[in-house]
Amino acid sequence: MLNILFLFIYLLNGFYEFTIQNESSYYSAMYYDYININDETYIYETAISKDCKIILKNLQNQQKEYILEIKPEFSKFNTCNKILISNIQMYNDTIIFVTSDKICKYNYNPIKDKFDFFEVIDLENIFQKQILYYGNIIFLDYPILYGWKESYNSKRTEMNLYYFKVNLNDNISEFYSLDLPKGFYWTIFQPRNVLDFTHGKFLYTHITDYKIYINNFRQGTIDTIIRNVPNWQSNTFSNDKFNDMHPAKIAEYLQKDTTINYLIHRANFLNDSTLLICYSGKNDNASKGQLYTFKYDLWRYNGTKWLFQNEFNDNFVLNSNTQISIYQNYKIFNNEIYSLQLNEDDEKYHIYKFYPFNN
Repeated sequence: MLNILFLFIYLLNGFYEFTIQNESSYYSAMYYDYININDETYIYETAISKDCKIILKNLQNQQKEYILEIKPEFSKFNTCNKILISNIQMYNDTIIFVTSDKICKYNYNPIKDKFDFFEVIDLENIFQKQILYYGNIIFLDYPILYGWKESYNSKRTEMNLYYFKVNLNDNISEFYSLDLPKGFYWTIFQPRNVLDFTHGKFLYTHITDYKIYINNFRQGTIDTIIRNVPNWQSNTFSNDKFNDMHPAKIAEYLQKDTTINYLIHRANFLNDSTLLICYSGKNDNASKGQLYTFKYDLWRYNGTKWLFQNEFNDNFVLNSNTQISIYQNYKIFNNEIYSLQLNEDDEKYHIYKFYPFNN
């Protein structure tokens, strides 16, 4: 069992902390996410446990949890061990997520105060693409569920970047394969966000070029965000260069350039009118062991166009005693940043929750 210390930082309200026990994970801290249930925040692991359970832990009340029972046949591998699910979305009293090729639904039972399995929608029957994971990430704009994948697979390049939409009321669906952006091969290093969705639109970004496209589902590209970052330098290879190459070989090749490349790591909607862009550049003080220096740009939509607001360094001061760096390892939830980090002093995990972009 892994002892995790959850430490919340509220910039205006101080902080509080408590500990809970959680099963040790095969995966890293990036495989945790958050969901709101009845106005309370729960944390869960996106790797299904060996006993086929997803445990939702309440962060305000450590005694409170919900357990989702998973059937092995929900996975294409007919097992639960080390199988990943998407993030969890919720509409009214229904929990929704994707595991392998199934959309899973669980309905809240107020009498028993638990979530009961309701139904699955088989994505392979709908799309017939023979994909292991249809949706690593999902976004629910009810009744439309969007799911997408954004990681480089040198063995199957035609399924590297796509999204699908399913109407949960009638299962009418569409599937879209997308052209690969510049530097897409960098997605072998995770986490990366090349796509992100919000109500009525989605973004698509290059990695080796600071250029982000805002797309309307009916009109295509409606805005392009470009910033000329001083001293931006990045080699761009053809995405076909690494076809059929083992990921370890690709990583070895790319790591030769890590001290000189500027790269977009993540582009996300904080909300419908605010974008957060995480990028990295050469660290002039690499003697400290960090090859990259991370920066965060904030963009806001004023009703007619997207405007650059500010650039932030990766040194967030939360209070007089606490400063943290989040690198690219954070979750965006309810328009706030959640960062789960291993504290070297007490060897426990800390969660930091904050919104540092008020400028």
